[in-house]
Amino acid sequence: MAFKDKIGGAGTAADPIRNIGQIEYQGIEASAQYNLLAGAKGESNDAPQLNVLLNLTLLIAEITRDASAARIGKAPQYAPDYSLRTGLIYLAAPQRKLALLATFVDDSFADDANTAARLMPAYQVWDLTGEWQIAKSRFIALGGVTNLFDEKYFARIRNDGIDPAAGRTWYAGLRVGF
Repeated sequence: MAFKDKIGGAGTAADPIRNIGQIEYQGIEASAQYNLLAGAKGESNDAPQLNVLLNLTLLIAEITRDASAARIGKAPQYAPDYSLRTGLIYLAAPQRKLALLATFVDDSFADDANTAARLMPAYQVWDLTGEWQIAKSRFIALGGVTNLFDEKYFARIRNDGIDPAAGRTWYAGLRVGF
């Protein structure tokens, strides 16, 4: 993708939101899922599955035209070189699911000048989720823990500091199908 007249900046008083110029994004996104239990109990829809999931995004992002020559060739803000989502998903009939998924995100910058004070370090987050159909009803109980290992990270930097990401979070709910 190529953007002309992209709006951005450091968001500081010295470098407010402005027309950056031109930014080019080149990359690839690939996704795969494989059932490790395939063939173990036939190909029935009721057979349990243990799926390995992989979703990878690779990105090369660069400012190619800017009023400031110092920013040309730098990475635009919030453009990590990679992000990876992977994990295991166990599925059993009827309507039972347990998933352990991880997200890995490379470091990036919160400004177009790529200043060290606005470096956002790489992070990894693990989530554990589950769903269970209640008897043979239309109700499915669900719950999970996001940021299972309580990773301390942030994904945005403001003038007055960082926006920390949520720590370990628990949730539970009930879904009704019609």
